[in-house]
Amino acid sequence: MRNTFFNSDNFFGIEALENDRFIIAEPNEFCISADGQAPFQCTDFTFFEFFYGISIKKDKVYVSSFSNIMVSDNDGESFQLFNSNNPNVGELNFFNAYPPLAFFDNNKFIFTDEFGFSSAGNSFILFDLATESGIALSKEFDYDLFQDIETAFSGSTVYILEFTDAHKTELSLLTSNDEGLNFTPQTLNIPNVTGDYQLLTDHNGHLIIYSGNQIWINQNQGTDWVDISPGLDLSDDVITDITVSFDDAIYVSLRNGGIFKLGCMISDPLAEDCITPLVDLDNDGYFSDVDCDDNNADINPGSPETCNGLDDNCDDIIDEGLTISQYYRDQDGDGYGIESVSLEDCQLPAGFAVLFGDCDDTSADINPDAEEIPNNGIDEDCDGLDLTSSLHA
Repeated sequence: MRNTFFNSDNFFGIEALENDRFIIAEPNEFCISADGQAPFQCTDFTFFEFFYGISIKKDKVYVSSFSNIMVSDNDGESFQLFNSNNPNVGELNFFNAYPPLAFFDNNKFIFTDEFGFSSAGNSFILFDLATESGIALSKEFDYDLFQDIETAFSGSTVYILEFTDAHKTELSLLTSNDEGLNFTPQTLNIPNVTGDYQLLTDHNGHLIIYSGNQIWINQNQGTDWVDISPGLDLSDDVITDITVSFDDAIYVSLRNGGIFKLGCMISDPLAEDCITPLVDLDNDGYFSDVDCDDNNADINPGSPETCNGLDDNCDDIIDEGLTISQYYRDQDGDGYGIESVSLEDCQLPAGFAVLFGDCDDTSADINPDAEEIPNNGIDEDCDGLDLTSSLHA
């Protein structure tokens, strides 16, 4: 059984932010988690026609569509819409690129020239949002062979994934360290499978390729690749996106809805538990690796600590941050306990009282608030004396 922390059937992409949050892109909707894996808050982007997806690059978040680009400099808290003032750019609708745009962290991006932006024809264009100008790269764009384009988390490195022949029997990874001006090709030992290939990078420079329901992870910057698909139960579903969080965990989103987390880290894809998705049995939005009681939806890292003798927020401390008071044993239930037997707690325990001073904890009629009966030899009000009265009129 595979449990997920976000359920939807229209995923376009998922990205991890540096502050332990996630951003999810769907058609005409943009969702961001408030705290780690906690519930998502979604914003309706109805003006985004043919929503492409999202891209996290260093301290910027890019959202792209058929005709618009939005840029955030504060982890998706607010966005600035890019509207070109260049009439030539507007007429060409150059944002309608195939596949989605590849962004750098300096407001530059690469798109595929299908509309004749340059006289170079079928080429890649390096475009600068600041100057609204672009140049054609020397790398030719071949629609039949091209698979994906991706940029590094920071810096000027860009990768292109494509087939080397018309029969699509061999994949090649082209790497440029100068924003696409020069590329070095490398043949990959990844078998051909049905469906298109997608490429992504993480904050540490790891590369991931996925197609259908198969996943390959590189070991050393693209030279050796590890297939982690065998044994991974995707129930005939199709991967729509993969992201790596800043603690190196791998998250996979599926076409039929939901996101799940693999059991291994990106740095160790050969670990035995890599193909074992982590579960969320109580559906509280937290996987079993961080949820200290996955059978109780009220207990998870996002829960407030309450006075119940449990570790509600999974920080290995019980009832921390609460007001602690002294309570005194009250056997007779008269509201007064004995000072010699006490305990500290965040709430009044059964059989204890807030006040002390009971001189006979076996009788509810005897306590500091009781009425003294004269001449009976009993100290009812616990003041150390029995009230006496005169026997003479």
